[in-house]
Formats: sequence, structure tokens, C-alpha cells
Amino acid sequence: MADQTFDTITKDQVKAYFGYTQTDKDSRITVIMPMAAAFIKEYCRHDFESKLRENEYPEIDPCSEYFFLKYRPVSTIVSLTENGIALTENTDFYVRKGSGRVERIGGLHSTTGHDCLWDSSPNAICVNYIGGEVLTQDVIQVFFEIVGIFSGLRTRGYVTNEGVEAVINMSSVPPDLLSILDLHKHVRI
Repeated sequence: MADQTFDTITKDQVKAYFGYTQTDKDSRITVIMPMAAAFIKEYCRHDFESKLRENEYPEIDPCSEYFFLKYRPVSTIVSLTENGIALTENTDFYVRKGSGRVERIGGLHSTTGHDCLWDSSPNAICVNYIGGEVLTQDVIQVFFEIVGIFSGLRTRGYVTNEGVEAVINMSSVPPDLLSILDLHKHVRI
């Protein structure tokens, strides 16, 4: 079975989550679903898909023995080139798949002549790889809750410090839902 993505979640799945069988909110649900997905992707800084990432040119600090790929975990490096020269995994570089850290293994750098350093000039390193975190059940549940709140399937207010019920919009998702998303937030390195 393929990993679930935001694009494969259906309106009927959202309605089933809330036990809602009427059709009066279908158009709102359909409009809110891509907005909720976009909010979660932007908030967490990734797309929740493990797929081929083509032509990634990582930013590398000068005199660095490592760099990080944007989408992790990394399942496979398809190709990695430095200044157009193909490098070999476990010979020229090693990948820490969970963190997406790519480390240089021995040898002299082709341009600088320094030992074990990556070329940090723009576009010197090009990587094609399969990577990214897939949707987990807790993120899917947050997606359902956000769609439910903004489509009217779920009535869920929360109280501010002044005791006044706050209006919820896409920029003010309830803190308990954000705390779940915080567990999946990627730091861009």
C-alpha cells in the first residue's frame, strides 16, 4: 500500500472522521482541505511525502566536511555529483539517513586540494535522492480537525485570557493542534 498524502485524503474520509453524513458542507470541506494541507506543510516546513527529490543544490558552509539534505529521512541517494563528477556512496561520502547529513569520506577536494572538504561554491554539489517524512496518523488527525473547525463540522472555540471566545482562522489554529505539528516541524539547515 502506498503512503498516504494530503492529495489522497478524500472529503468522504473527513466526513467519516466526524461521523457526518449530510452533504450540506461538502463544498466548504472541498475548499478547506487544500488550505489546511498548505497550512500544515508551511508550518512544518516539508510536504509529508517520501519521493524523488531531483537536482537539490545544498548550501554548504566553507571548509565543511558535511551538509544536510532538505528532505529527511533519506531512503536512497540516486546520484551525487561535485562539479559534474559522480561520487560513490560509502566510498566518497556517507549518508546519515535519519538526519539527512551527508559526510565526505577521505581524499582530496578536486578544486581546493584540502582533505575531506565539500566544494561550497554555488551549485557545485547536485543531489538526486528519495527522501521525506510520510504522513503519520497524528498529522492526519490534525488535518481532519483543522478541516472540521473551518468547515463547520467541528464546533471548537477556545477562551482567551480575557474569557472571550476567540475566532479561529487559518492563522490561529488551536495551540493543542500546533503542539502536535511541532513534533513534525523540520528545521531548515
